[in-house]
Amino acid sequence: MRITYQLTSAEFIAAQSLHSRRNPLGYINLAICYIVGPLLGVFFMLSVVSFPKAGFNLSSLALEFLPLLITLSPLWLRLYWRHRFKSSRVSNSPCVIDFGEDRIVTEMPGLSRGTMEWIAIKKYRESKKMLLVYVSGVSFFAIPRRAFENSDYLELISLIKRKLSAGK
Repeated sequence: MRITYQLTSAEFIAAQSLHSRRNPLGYINLAICYIVGPLLGVFFMLSVVSFPKAGFNLSSLALEFLPLLITLSPLWLRLYWRHRFKSSRVSNSPCVIDFGEDRIVTEMPGLSRGTMEWIAIKKYRESKKMLLVYVSGVSFFAIPRRAFENSDYLELISLIKRKLSAGK
């Protein structure tokens, strides 16, 4: 089965988000970033606001800066993932992955070509938008679900499950 796609920034962020939820520690990190951090930041901002008593000056604004950074931690995380996406782009060529019975061949036309045996695949994760095929605990192929017809997607998941169970 041959899949051709070009990953977008939003899909890269969706893949990173799915990857970060691969274990309980990832959920804790996301909870800190998206819930605890912003709540603490708002609390710290409210606790240092003394504009009515001290008036508005540069030092009171400086006291607000760090809590503001903490409050905006979800934004910083998304901006970081977006930066990682842009910095990882080596070409605007589409990715081509050929999932065969005996091996997987990946290619970026004009740049690279790689072949890997199914034994290298460790696991897979899926969401509504993305399929992640892991070759190690942290390295994966991010494939958007839009690259598949529904029957092709189900066929690929079946192939991956079959190859993973045969490799054990």
